Amino acid sequence: MKINSLKDFYLLIVILFSGMAIPFFRSNEGLIALWALGFIIFFKKTNLTDKKLVTAISIWLLYFIINTFIIKSLHPFFLGTYIAKIMIAYWLLNYYKTYIFKKYEDIIYTLSVISLILYTLQVTLPFLMFNLFSTIDLSEGLFSNIPYRSIGIYTFHQKEMIEMFPRNAGFTWEPGPFASYIGLAMFFNLARNGVNFKDRKRLLIFLIALITTQSTTGFLLLLLILMWYAWAHYNNRFFRILSIPITLSLVIFLFTNVPWLQEKILLESQQNIEDVITHAEVTGKSYAPGRFASMQLRWEDFKNYPIAGFGGNISLQYGYIGEDNVVSAINGLGNILGRYGAIGALLFSFLLIKSGKLLAYRFRYSGFFIFPALLLVIGVSFGIIESPILIVFILSPVFFGNKAIFFNRKYEDTVFN
Repeated sequence: MKINSLKDFYLLIVILFSGMAIPFFRSNEGLIALWALGFIIFFKKTNLTDKKLVTAISIWLLYFIINTFIIKSLHPFFLGTYIAKIMIAYWLLNYYKTYIFKKYEDIIYTLSVISLILYTLQVTLPFLMFNLFSTIDLSEGLFSNIPYRSIGIYTFHQKEMIEMFPRNAGFTWEPGPFASYIGLAMFFNLARNGVNFKDRKRLLIFLIALITTQSTTGFLLLLLILMWYAWAHYNNRFFRILSIPITLSLVIFLFTNVPWLQEKILLESQQNIEDVITHAEVTGKSYAPGRFASMQLRWEDFKNYPIAGFGGNISLQYGYIGEDNVVSAINGLGNILGRYGAIGALLFSFLLIKSGKLLAYRFRYSGFFIFPALLLVIGVSFGIIESPILIVFILSPVFFGNKAIFFNRKYEDTVFN
């Protein structure tokens, strides 16, 4: 990863911010600061009358107005949240064009290498590592119930100090999101290399880093990428027909033989959301149930506010008992459905399909469904589907058109190579 300009530095910050490993990256103030930094860096390249930017913000404003009338309360920061994210996407996509995918991959690769070095130290010298990170910790006691320290580019994350093989959380707050970002980087690498294992060194680093996360979501992404590879790599119909059942057999074998892969999914599927809410009421504490129970929560919100969701009024969400007594949802797709209603779900689905087709066209691979499928898997597991860097990818169809794609190829060769 080479930081050649302030723009490259800003992209790095956007990615680290999306890791949410420290409180500042989770705060309203943090998002405001991220937007303000971008405005300063991209000031000369910001055209507030740009038709695409105006259209994107106008659609968001229209949704906000509809939501405000339905829930009968005004939430200015909720309004500003997506204005900030739309502008971040506008700056990065206008500057990097489709080279944004390669730059993202470069940064994730460097962060993966850093994680493997520090993870090795964490496994071999956990107490020394923990004490060292404690002196430079930026997490401010974010997860005080476990040994947790973060310096932004790497997070010391363990269930307990005597854990033999902890999971690698990388630059994120837990291993799952890190695995998700790695999975996307692996996909971009294969896509830009003609669906070939051309860049073996980089793919190996990604694979090792993903394995150290021990993430269910990460392995599901990997298996999905392998299935797509089997489909897209072979143009011969016979090989395609043959490769799909072989890959599916591998998926089934791994799912049934990797204990933490199968057991975690089965365990979470058995959670009862009403029991969790009752427990929260009794204890007076906040809880975040698994991905399936989280979907149940937001499905209730969708039934209560089907058109535009509960929007910025979090007290309307199902599972809200009090300010510090909330059963919250980690399911990103559920959040989109419950918080933004049918309007948000339709817009999200439209952009997901368009972004998949854009990437397939740009990198000339078959199977446009792969990118939407990867994001859907991530969205089921985590709320990072609304992180700034993923919003950049999702909004790529808004700021790109066919003419821009042709221009991008020439632009990338002359400016970035």
